[in-house]
Amino acid sequence: MRSWPLRALVGLVISFALVTSACGDKSDKSATSSTSSSTSTTESTTTTTVVPGPPGPLTGLPVADDTVAERPALILKIDNSDGPTCEGTARPQIGLNQADIVIEELVEGITRFMAVFHSNIPETVGPIRSARSSDVDLITAFKKPMFGWSGNNPSVGAELYRIKNSFVNVGYDSQWSSRYFRETKGRCAPHNLFASPHELYEAASEAETPDRPFAFRAIGQGLPTGMGLSSEGASLKMGYPVLFKYNSISKQWERTQKDSQHLDSDGKVISVDNVVVLMTTYKMSSTPGSLQAISVGKGRAMVYTDGKVVEGEWTRPFPESPWGITTGDDAKPVELTPGRTWVYLASKGSMQDLTNPIAG
Repeated sequence: MRSWPLRALVGLVISFALVTSACGDKSDKSATSSTSSSTSTTESTTTTTVVPGPPGPLTGLPVADDTVAERPALILKIDNSDGPTCEGTARPQIGLNQADIVIEELVEGITRFMAVFHSNIPETVGPIRSARSSDVDLITAFKKPMFGWSGNNPSVGAELYRIKNSFVNVGYDSQWSSRYFRETKGRCAPHNLFASPHELYEAASEAETPDRPFAFRAIGQGLPTGMGLSSEGASLKMGYPVLFKYNSISKQWERTQKDSQHLDSDGKVISVDNVVVLMTTYKMSSTPGSLQAISVGKGRAMVYTDGKVVEGEWTRPFPESPWGITTGDDAKPVELTPGRTWVYLASKGSMQDLTNPIAG
């Protein structure tokens, strides 16, 4: 089995100084007689330059080298239960702030996350939870990724089996990968299962490099003049009240859930460079009582990027297609800020802009 190790490519530039001095010395017999002596020093310095690597397909930001850029994506299902007791809470999660993309989907009265890793691979991610019907059409947006989860009902299992050639199974119940999951003390089941992504990458030989799911602007480039409205953020409610508020210093959108900052296990607030709200139809899945997000087709989109909100339309004609987002009568493409992105599959009536009269 072929592994995909991280390799750093760092440009090495040697700084040097050349010092030349000339001075008269009366005690030196070989020295020529001079009524005066002079000393001169010349220094030459260079600055260290780090050679940027190739762009990561899921962020548009440079990564260390081609090995990183070309490795497959790893998708892990992350719990978002948020009850008042140990038995009902998954917070704080581990690794959400390292995911290139997080997709939030509605399940049974709450939401669950699909965390997509590529540029940065944390040591631990979790809590890992079960797959849903919504995942089937989302997995293939990342070409042939690795997909890890813990448990599913028979109908979802049948749906995953139908697309089994579209991903590499690194789920908890697979024959070999279960040894790379562990139950953590201090967490209550079923919120206590965590994965080791570096070890899961041992299965990467059959997976493929993801295509770019969104269009990105050039690094340092803002939105085109006249595109979008300045916004403080968005209020969303699917199961939990959620806010994404813009931090003008970090230039990121910070997540609040149930009136408290959503923190990762390192104590840092969950924050991203883009929030993409896709208005999505939910229907009953093949499993009674379970919902399925319809992520193929088209619908309204609200894109939070560069301190603004851009209202437009999303289209995705096939499960293997990236998301195309356009705005205006001339269907100008909406490009994201290079960096990390949160995708919120919003149900009708669940979204309100904090600054502008935009609702969804």
